[in-house]
Amino acid sequence: MSVILRSSKIVSLLMIFVLVSGCSWFGGKKSSGQGSRDSQSLEVPPELAQPETSDAMVIPVVTPEQAKRGSSQTNQQAVVNRALLPATPGATVKQEGSIRWAEVESSPEVIWQESQGFFRSIGFEISYEDAKLGILETNWLSNRTYRNVGFWRSLIGGKTVTGLKDRYRVRLERTEDPNITRMFLVHQGLLEDVYEELAGDNIERFWRWRPSDPELEAETLQRFLVFRGMDEQQAEQVTKPKPQVERASLQDVSNGQIVVVNDNFARTWRHVGVAIDRLGLIVTDRNRSEGLYYLKVSDEFVEQHKEDSGLMKKWFGGDDDKKSTTTFVMKVDAHEDATWVSLHDQKGQLDNSAIAKKLNELLYQQLR
Repeated sequence: MSVILRSSKIVSLLMIFVLVSGCSWFGGKKSSGQGSRDSQSLEVPPELAQPETSDAMVIPVVTPEQAKRGSSQTNQQAVVNRALLPATPGATVKQEGSIRWAEVESSPEVIWQESQGFFRSIGFEISYEDAKLGILETNWLSNRTYRNVGFWRSLIGGKTVTGLKDRYRVRLERTEDPNITRMFLVHQGLLEDVYEELAGDNIERFWRWRPSDPELEAETLQRFLVFRGMDEQQAEQVTKPKPQVERASLQDVSNGQIVVVNDNFARTWRHVGVAIDRLGLIVTDRNRSEGLYYLKVSDEFVEQHKEDSGLMKKWFGGDDDKKSTTTFVMKVDAHEDATWVSLHDQKGQLDNSAIAKKLNELLYQQLR
């Protein structure tokens, strides 16, 4: 019996010990962390220096007012950062008659590079460039879009239209403002004709010149402005065409023909430059102060007009080597309230040849 009592006492003492120890384990730690083992300083061996402590890594407590203020400052900083990015350079498009050009807010050097990049991005290659004159030209790009076959072909005598080719010429001019560049973008086109004998297998294909398309020029100029970053709606608005009025006449004079333009010299000079580009003539030099364009007739121009009543054959006399050596001087001359445009030979005389008459006619069609 005594053994049982002693055991009960021992068990009671153990239970009391456990209860007391539990109170110290679960109730002894302070909520603030003071007096606990975790809050004591790091024990450093005597041979090492005590590390320095600071509030740099302490996470601050942010009140609602401070959070609101911080959010506002962050938004303001974002606006500043956006303002640091350069805005997309703009452009205005001018139009006089069927002539249209852009005045772009960039230097000629920048527009030169952007023009090359733009045309390459839409599938063209740069086939010719003259940095001195600010002229670059693309290659011909074929685009077979429509075809007349069967019944419709019989109605037009066996003639079918099977394709188109296009190329573009860009000419840049400096303005008084070094950050504004005058840009002329001109379209040139070819049309493929196929002559097929209805009773045979003989097929003949050739490309002939088709008129420049001002609407296509406007569309391509619009695409170039979008390529530079302009909004599509804005680009469409600035390139919207304006009504045209008759502004030129082809007149006979005592020793030849001239084109009389009812406009001042400055605008006529610009119009003549665009007309030259559209006709596919080669500019070897120009002198604005004297109103002179030095022109060379391209082989392509000869090919496109060789069937005009044997004009080219009469002109060249069957010698193809003369194609690359035939040149003209075009004079743009102010006369009171009009400007005269005329073609001269290398001796300075008004050219009255068959080819000069043809060029005058084509020039008039572009300037009227």
